[in-house]
Amino acid sequence: MKLSFSKRFIKQAKTLDSVTKKLLHTVLEEAEEANRVEEIGNCMKMSGYKQVYRIRISDHRAIFILRTASSLFFQYIVSRGEAYGKKYRELLKGE
Repeated sequence: MKLSFSKRFIKQAKTLDSVTKKLLHTVLEEAEEANRVEEIGNCMKMSGYKQVYRIRISDHRAIFILRTASSLFFQYIVSRGEAYGKKYRELLKGE
């Protein structure tokens, strides 16, 4: 699959600890090699949204939008507690 990233995602990924960065790298490689979103491990569709999914990476969540059948747009990566808060839900409006 083709991957693209928001500026927010890139900035947040740079602040992660080294262990989480390695896990993120592994997950992104897996997503790139996948043919369908269902083939990505620890990936679940978020309720209330049509094309929004999340991937669990230790105590962080990477939120992405399925743009087309073969294109993913990673919106943000934050700790589990922040991932579902009002601030980040606003970013996903209309998705």
